[in-house]
Amino acid sequence: MARGPYGSTTLCCPKNLFHSNAELGTAGDHKSGNPAAATMSDIQRADPIARKQAVLVVAIGTIIGTVLILGFERLQVPLREWILSEPGSSSQRVKVVFLIMAAVLLAPLLALAAYFWRLGRRIVRKQQFPPPMHRVIRDTPVIRGPAAVFRGRVLGSLAVCLAIAAGLLSLVLWWVAMLLSNPAVYNNMASDADAGD
Repeated sequence: MARGPYGSTTLCCPKNLFHSNAELGTAGDHKSGNPAAATMSDIQRADPIARKQAVLVVAIGTIIGTVLILGFERLQVPLREWILSEPGSSSQRVKVVFLIMAAVLLAPLLALAAYFWRLGRRIVRKQQFPPPMHRVIRDTPVIRGPAAVFRGRVLGSLAVCLAIAAGLLSLVLWWVAMLLSNPAVYNNMASDADAGD
């Protein structure tokens, strides 16, 4: 409380009463000329086209996954009969089936890993999240400095984890394919098929 001119009374408010710490920190960083400080000075607006594309990708992926699951359930018995129809080429047919399965399962993982890796490297290089000219599907605060670099490195680590998971999955599929290439396994499968009939 302070006394103003002509005997009037004025209310003195602290400078940071109506300003958030983020706003004051941003202003201080700009005044100090420290570009490496983490700031959220502006908002990157959502791109309507990117939002529609994201919804379309999710819808297509859901449809493809549903079709693959239903198709595998319907074709499981005919596929086993096709593999066992010619004992001489059964091992090759098993390898073809597992090669197709590996491609279907590993392609999305590797594509997502590559996307996260590239995006993380761009964020680290530009020290900004989202990086310049990167389209977003919702309004996103722009983060700069160490906080942005941290997010970029997290995305890079996630990409490495996805690539490792893809490699382990490919090893498991290869092991199963080699196991099913054993003639004894084919004999057991054929006996089971005959018993089921």
